[in-house]
Amino acid sequence: MSKERHFFCGRILAVRMFIRFIYWLAFFDLDGSVVSINAKFFREAEIDVLCGDSSGVREELGWEPECSFPQLVSEMCESADIFVKNQMQMIKSRL
Repeated sequence: MSKERHFFCGRILAVRMFIRFIYWLAFFDLDGSVVSINAKFFREAEIDVLCGDSSGVREELGWEPECSFPQLVSEMCESADIFVKNQMQMIKSRL
């Protein structure tokens, strides 16, 4: 049976920070009114802070993160942009 492994960056990052960074990448000015908290989506057993420890994977496999949080978000946005452009091309070709 294979061993389950977990990979973490070891940093605590808020969802709000993630969203602000995406808006910054897209050259939008986020004035705070776009992101709001809706209590109806909170779970009773929600974890307030989650920060993983990847020392076991680092020691066992010699793993090290290859990119920073900003690099990761930037790559995610680029991939999403490419996906949307490809979908738009496909839709246009069917018209």
